[in-house]
Formats: sequence, structure tokens, C-alpha cells
Amino acid sequence: MSRYRLSIKLKLLLAILPILAALGFLTTIFVSSYIQHSFQHDLEKQQLTLVSLMAQKLDDQFAAYQKTIISFSKSIPRHALNNPQQLEQYIDSRQGVLEFFDNNVVVFSPQGVLLAETAKRPSRTGTDFSFRDYIIQTRKNWLPVISKPFRSQLNHRPPVVMFTAPVLDKDGTPLAIVGGSINLLRPNLLGRLATTRIGSNGYFYLSDLDRTMIMHPDQNRLMKPVAAPGVNRLYDRALAGFEGAGETSNSEGVAMLTAFKRLSTVNWIMAVQVPVKEAYAAVNTARRLAWISTGCALLVLAILTIAAASHLLAPLQLLTTRVSQVDQDSEYQPIKIASNDEISELATAFNSLMYQLQARERDLRSSRELFQFIADFSHDWIFWRIPGGAMLYISPAAEEITGYSVDELMSEPTLTYTMIHPEDRGLWDQHLCQTEKSPDNQTIEYRIITKSGQVRWLRHICVSIFDDNGALLGVRGSNRDITERKLALLTLKENEERFRLIAKTAHDAIIMTDLHHRISFWNPAAELLFGADSAAVIGLPLVTFLPGLVDAVHQSETNSERGLMLEISGRHQDGHLLMVELAYSQARLSGAPVTVVVARDITARKQTEEQLRYISLHDSLTGLYNRAAFEHHLSRFDKEGPFPLAVIMADLDGLKQVNDTQGHEAGDRLLQAAAELLSLSFRTNDIVARIGGDEFALLLPGIPEEMAKNKFNRLQRQIELFTELPENPQVALSCGMIQVTGPGQLLEAVKQADQLMYQQKKARKENLSLL
Repeated sequence: MSRYRLSIKLKLLLAILPILAALGFLTTIFVSSYIQHSFQHDLEKQQLTLVSLMAQKLDDQFAAYQKTIISFSKSIPRHALNNPQQLEQYIDSRQGVLEFFDNNVVVFSPQGVLLAETAKRPSRTGTDFSFRDYIIQTRKNWLPVISKPFRSQLNHRPPVVMFTAPVLDKDGTPLAIVGGSINLLRPNLLGRLATTRIGSNGYFYLSDLDRTMIMHPDQNRLMKPVAAPGVNRLYDRALAGFEGAGETSNSEGVAMLTAFKRLSTVNWIMAVQVPVKEAYAAVNTARRLAWISTGCALLVLAILTIAAASHLLAPLQLLTTRVSQVDQDSEYQPIKIASNDEISELATAFNSLMYQLQARERDLRSSRELFQFIADFSHDWIFWRIPGGAMLYISPAAEEITGYSVDELMSEPTLTYTMIHPEDRGLWDQHLCQTEKSPDNQTIEYRIITKSGQVRWLRHICVSIFDDNGALLGVRGSNRDITERKLALLTLKENEERFRLIAKTAHDAIIMTDLHHRISFWNPAAELLFGADSAAVIGLPLVTFLPGLVDAVHQSETNSERGLMLEISGRHQDGHLLMVELAYSQARLSGAPVTVVVARDITARKQTEEQLRYISLHDSLTGLYNRAAFEHHLSRFDKEGPFPLAVIMADLDGLKQVNDTQGHEAGDRLLQAAAELLSLSFRTNDIVARIGGDEFALLLPGIPEEMAKNKFNRLQRQIELFTELPENPQVALSCGMIQVTGPGQLLEAVKQADQLMYQQKKARKENLSLL
């Protein structure tokens, strides 16, 4: 049964059409993906821009609300705070405020008790609202507050947001708390935003960081959880701080294109979302049209390919016929093809090949003579051995290498085996077995013992010659004397093994880098130190594990070629930092510059040093600076400033009485509370120190006198506010402050501030005795 033969036209079609189909499909996929990606990118950008604009508008509106309530708090007549009826009349007269806060305007006492409101209902005057979060937050720092959404106590209990501001006396004493609330269901900014549609089914919604829905087109979802953790993953990222757009699934499992933006005035998140199916409708239509177009184009290309192949391959069929007739001609006649293309060039090349075959026979004889000449004058021992071991040819160089003459080697073929070093004869026997079976070149290196008893290394290469039937005709090869090079390599290998043994057993990390600071050697101690295997780090930059090394070397005044001793930070494979002590030096290896680093871990030692330094400069009970640290900074500031500088001396009143009556643990808590008050009242660069049992000292560098007085007065007020809370220790600090304008005045200023402190303490004791 004859085997079916495919024509070149069919093969060409089968070769080209799949490629064109693959290119068409890949192009369609790429273009479709590109269009979808670009469309998605632009759409996400538009969504983010839209939600950012709306968030900014809402921030501006909230800022206006807050500004209005603050302005309202400043305008309230102080005498009306004790008259609820008069206070309600004043609130009702402020139509501008009532228009802003469409739900209710209220006034509370500093404790959170309702004094007056605008809502028309049975009077709630006297009701305690101190449990409300906005009252608690306002009283914490006596600053304006925007509340979280909550259900109002009005009859229909709408969801509202409260804006509060404190009413303060001239000296900062809180007199009342005013508040204005907006109804999230009324047609204000939030109400209009909730009914705004993006496309057909897109919309806005608003939530806080507790997953509570603040604004949504569906009013039934207000004040309820947005989605459980893990349901809407992009929303989970937005809660963690993400601002941007992307695809996600809403709480109902519908794929949505959503953009998130966090408001700056409150911790709320605004989102705009459109169903993915609606957003990408145009892209999906374009993809279907692209696939239809690709299929039609492939059909047309297949028809054109068949037509072109029939026309272009006609000269090739003629050439095939003429070549098949060459053996039938008694004398070769050149083939002529008039196609003026590659087929014509193929015919010309075939003609040339036939002419070369005729000339090759002539050249073969001269090549044999040339080979004989080269072999006779070569420094390599060239041979030709036939099966059975007899030698047909041995070059004269054999006598120079072995000490045996050519005649001796030709007459006694076993000499080539007996002169092999006993330890290498097994290698030679194995080589002979492989040579007789394979036509490929075979190379080995072995030793011989010359006629004079010297040991020499030879590099042996040979190839087996087989006839057309696969019978072995003989072996041709050469032996080259490589004694000097081999001995040099053995010495180099021994030195390398010695170095690797030292590096392997060393307790310190030994690292070597090339000219570009890429790691070229990494011993086991380095693997242990940095947690990275040698195979994984070879070729990596050394700064991967020692990021500050280059800067440290550049900053050092010592010549790196003579070696540097450095202490820098290193990075472990898992990311944690460690302190490293290392010796850094540069050298040359085989003419190329290299860097050698010997490193050890000193993290524990550095941590111990840092702990000892901290202990030596800080008070163990309060965490403040101790007397030694205070005196150090006192001496430094007295010389260097910055000026002006304020000195405050403070003494904790009643500590001994607390220790005697309540125990030293209560006294320690009193000291810690005093230290916390002092720390929170001043800047981080101010020096706050405990210099004795109940004595404290403060240095405020670079502070004008007026600002220093304000800070001093604020400290007194904070102490009073702190002691008002019953759960806090009753801290009483006697203080004195002196301002210093230049160097050399600090020691005297400390004494004067100490005297002022004792004067205040004395005055307090006298006032208590009068009471």
C-alpha cells in the first residue's frame, strides 16, 4: 500500500494558515484586551474623579456646617444660658442657623443636660444626654465635633448627624455645648445625592468606618451594616485606607465597578458604583464584531494562499523533474530555470555543486600529501592505529614526548600501553571500549612514564573511522604534552580547596563581590547570619543584605585597599534588621578587582549598649529623663542654646502624705500621673526630667517668653481639669518659671525658678491653712 504524499501547496497551506489563524486570534485577543483595559482604566478614572468631586463638595458642606455652629456658639448671650425660655427664643430668632440644620438646634450644659432646642415637641429640657458620643467627644478636648450617624429621639426617629461646638468663657472655661443636626432623609445635600443615578443602575452611597450605611438610594439600608467582612473585598480595602477604583462584588453578589474616596472632615467613605455588565456593554459588542471580522479574513487568506502557491511553485516542479533525470544522462548538462527567484538560484547552486564534485577528487590526492607534511612537523604525537593494535603511522614528535624512537614504537605496539601510568590504565581501557563503538571524538587526560622514568601528562584525542557498512577501519588521533599546565592546575586546585576549607569552617561570614558589588562567594557562616542560601544570593547586589555599606565606605577616611572596620545595619532574608561589625577590603583576583567582607552579628551587643544608655539617662518609674540627663542637657543648652529658653522647676505637693497614708504604690501612681501631665503639655524636643523624689525640671529651648507663659498657664489649667475627674489621682504641682536670653545664665535661672516654685508652694499652704 503506497503512502499518501502531501503536495507542497497543501503543506504550505497547512503551515501558513495555522500561523495566520494564531496571529489573527492573538491580535483579536490583544486588541480586545487592550480596548477593555483602556476603557476600564478611563472608566475607573472617571468614577474616581466623580466620587472625588462629590466627596469634596460634601467636605465643603460639612465645613460650612461646622463653621456655622462654631459661629453660633460664639454668638449665644451668656446671660441666657440660665434661662431656657429666653435661650429657645434666641435660637428661634437665628433663621440662618435653622435653615442650615434642618432637623434640630440644641444647647446643652457642660455636663450634657439639655437646656433648649428648636424641635417642636413636649419639652425635653433637663434631659441628660451625656451618654451621647458627640457629648463625650466634645467634653474630651472641648473642641468642635462631627458625630457619627445615629437615630434621633424624635417621634419618627430619623437618622441624623450632629455638629457640636463648645461655648467657652474668656479664660477658656466651658459654659455650654451647642449642636445642630441634619436629617439624612430630607432633601438636603445627602438626600439629593442619594437619589442621583449614574447611568441606568449606578448610584452613590456613604458609610462610616464601622461599616454603617449613612446614605443609600434604598432608605431601608440606612443605619445598617454595608457588608460583612470578606463579601466586598474592595470595600474592605477602602476601610483600610485605599482610595481608588476597581471591580468588586456588592453585598448581593452583583459585579460592580466601584470607586472609593475618604472624606477629609469626617472618617466617612463615599462610593460610586455601576454594574460591570452595564459599564462594559460597548466593549463586549466590539469584541463580538472583532471575532466575526477575524474569521472572515482567515477564509479569504486561505483562498489567496492556494492561488499564490500554484503560481509560485511551478518552476520548482520543473526543477524537480530535471534533477531526477541527472543519473540517466551519460554526461551532465547544466539545468536552466528562468524564474528569476530563489528557485533559479537553487538550480545555479546545484550546477555549481556538480562541478565541485568533479574537482574534489583532484584535491583529495593533494590533501593527503599535505596531511603527511603537517603530521611530520607537528609538536603533537599523531598516530593512526588499525584494529588489533598495529600502528600504520606515528609522527616524529612521539620520540620527543616519550623518549622512544618511532621505530621502537612501530615495532613494539604494546609500548603505547605499557608506558601508561598504572593508576591511569583503567581509564585508558574504558576509553578504548568507547572509541571502538562511537564515531565521535573522544578526549581524555592521562599520565605516562617515559623511557627515562619521568612522569608526563598527555591530552589524548582520537576519532574512530568506520566504512559504509559500519566496520571499524582504524583510529586516528594525537597526544599533546600538557605536563606544565596540569601541574599548575593541580597546585591551583589545592590552594582553592585550602581556601574553601578555611571559609567553610570560619565562624565569621566571608563574602566576596565583583567589580559591580555583585556577590560571587558566600560561605556557610554568611548563610547563617543573613538566612540566605549561597545558591540563591550569587549574582545579587551586596547592598541587598548590607544597604548602607557603600555610603559607609565613601564616608570613611581610611583607604579601603588597606581595610576598613565598620559597624552598620544589615538586613536578614526575612526582612528584620541586625547590627553587623565587618572588615571591608579591596584586592585583585586574576587581574580583576574584588571586594572581601568579613562580618559578624553584634545585634545583641548593640541592644545591650542601647538599653544601658537608656537606663543611665531615664527615670525607671516615670520614663522621664533623670538628673544625669537633665544636667547634661542643661550644660549643653547653657553653651549652645537655642535662645530664648525657658526653665521650669516643679514640685509634687503632698507626696509624703500619700506615701504615709495610702502606701508607696499610690505615691508611685501620683508621680506617674504628674509625669504624664508634664510630658503631654510640652513639645517632644522639650526636656522633661525627674531630678528628685518629688522634684521635676523642664527646659524649653527656642521658645519666646510670651509663648512660654501661655504654656505655663495651660499646664496649670490642665492640672485642674485632670483632677476634676474622680478616677484620676489628685495631682498638685507647685511650679516656677524663668526665661533665659543668652548663654551662661542657666544655672542661676534654675535657682531662681526653684525659688519661685517654693514661693508658690508656700502660698498654697497658707491658703489651705486659712480655709
